[in-house]
Amino acid sequence: MGDREQGKRGDLAACRFCERQGFARVEEVDRMVGVNKATGEEVSSVPVYSVVCGYCGAQGPMELDERGAASAWNGGASDGR
Repeated sequence: MGDREQGKRGDLAACRFCERQGFARVEEVDRMVGVNKATGEEVSSVPVYSVVCGYCGAQGPMELDERGAASAWNGGASDGR
């Protein structure tokens, strides 16, 4: 089961703002874009993930992968340690 499904299973902590359990889910919230300065062309695009509370809209720290976003939401180190 993917990390996006963790909120449905209850693996994600309750929201720290509204204290609701079961509404949090991992979502792609942005993309980091690399641009070639000489040409101005986009050369790469990397998704950025965060846990978002579906009840109140609170958003956790942004991370480069779904597992890191879940760990940061649950109070772990953002680099997966």
